[in-house]
Amino acid sequence: MPWGTWILAVVFLLAAVGATGAILLVVQPARVADLGRSESQQLGLARTGAATVQQSLNALWADLGPGGPFALTADKVSADLALAQTTEKQASDALAYDEVAKADLVEADAIPFQLHPPLFTKSDRPAVLHLETGLQAASRLAHAATLELELAQTVAADQGTLDGQLTPALNAHAWTEAARAASTAQGQLKAEQLGAANPDALLDPLWGKWIEARLAYAQTAQSYALNAASGQASTAQQLLQTLSTQSAAIQATGTAARRGAASWAAQTIQPLLDTVSREVGAASLSAG
Repeated sequence: MPWGTWILAVVFLLAAVGATGAILLVVQPARVADLGRSESQQLGLARTGAATVQQSLNALWADLGPGGPFALTADKVSADLALAQTTEKQASDALAYDEVAKADLVEADAIPFQLHPPLFTKSDRPAVLHLETGLQAASRLAHAATLELELAQTVAADQGTLDGQLTPALNAHAWTEAARAASTAQGQLKAEQLGAANPDALLDPLWGKWIEARLAYAQTAQSYALNAASGQASTAQQLLQTLSTQSAAIQATGTAARRGAASWAAQTIQPLLDTVSREVGAASLSAG
């Protein structure tokens, strides 16, 4: 082989060795450092967001837990709904930060030819995993609060229809107005049935029974008004008696739901709040 070819081969070999050395000694350490900075920043944002979310959730469920969402005043429902929607977004944002931090850890560990894994991947991984668990529970709680408070607003609207339109019309024997109000209330109450049955709302099924009782009352009220308007006195009288029974059922189911609210919260909501508290607290204590 000519000397020129040997020299060229040696030059190429030295260049390859130099390039490999540059990758191992310069490029890879720089990439690890970049990942470490990114991971630390994202983890810090996730921790801060999780702490804010935890505080908001405690305030929300302190309002919702004792008596359920339908015991709150209209102003309180509006204020808590705004807080729940904000908290839901904050929980989602914090979880996204945590997922980026987790991806940075995975990438840093996967960089080849390292003598040992980067120190931050070992120290920060527990915090990232704790936050993931805590923020998933927090997102569920925040979404449930949003759904319950939106339902409470709908209930307030249908209460206005029942008390402000249907009952006065029935008392005044204004049958057309009564039938129209009863029809409107039924549409609202059927939507509420769906909302109450949504498992994501984490709503006590006793409230579903209360809504069902109100729907049954509105249906009977419409039939009563139509029969009374058409002169079907005997049928109307029977329906009036049914209305009295259904009105008592509304009171009974509402009372049962309010009495059971604290127990439902203790069994269903508190374990999730405890998960958030435990995991966010563990993440704040983890090194990193």
